[in-house]
Amino acid sequence: ILSVNPVSNTGSSSIEVKVRSNSVYYNVLMEKICYCEVVQQHASVSQLEERHFI
Repeated sequence: ILSVNPVSNTGSSSIEVKVRSNSVYYNVLMEKICYCEVVQQHASVSQLEERHFI
């Protein structure tokens, strides 16, 4: 994951996650940010999909 940044142009409480493989952006709910910290270390795009981050 290249970056995890707050989304400021929307009213929702979500974060913007940029995945290194194909630069796809995922909108992740703030309450799942703890999963993002784990995903940063050892998760692939397929695992992100399995965790329903799309």
